[in-house]
Amino acid sequence: MISWVAPLLLLAAGPTGQAPAQVTSRSPIDRDAAAAVAVVRRYRALLAGHDEARAQRLWEPQARVAPRERRLTRFGAFTVGTPSRVEPGAGQRYVTVPIIVKSKLRDGTATRRGAVVLHRVAAEIDGATPAQKRWRIREVRIGD
Repeated sequence: MISWVAPLLLLAAGPTGQAPAQVTSRSPIDRDAAAAVAVVRRYRALLAGHDEARAQRLWEPQARVAPRERRLTRFGAFTVGTPSRVEPGAGQRYVTVPIIVKSKLRDGTATRRGAVVLHRVAAEIDGATPAQKRWRIREVRIGD
């Protein structure tokens, strides 16, 4: 059984070991992905500030986080990587933002790669509320 002592702040590293690229582009899709990344960073900052109530409001109302993922991310000690491109689907938008969590265990340090999946309703959908058009966290997945 793994026993968690305290998280460490992880240096940013992408899948190739290099620092994640900044999300900077003039295309609307890249700006849209950048907005999703901003939600993940805000989530991390709120958790780091022990403001779990406000952090929870960044989640979709029906979304649930597994206890293991909650434990790994609640300290705010995860690095945010470069997002996927925004995926369209029947009036919906999805984007996946990779994260790296590094925690200090009693028996050493563990690094886990994961992803935050965000969702929103497409801006052009009639009748969608402003809240539905904002990026919300749908799921956090963290591997072993």
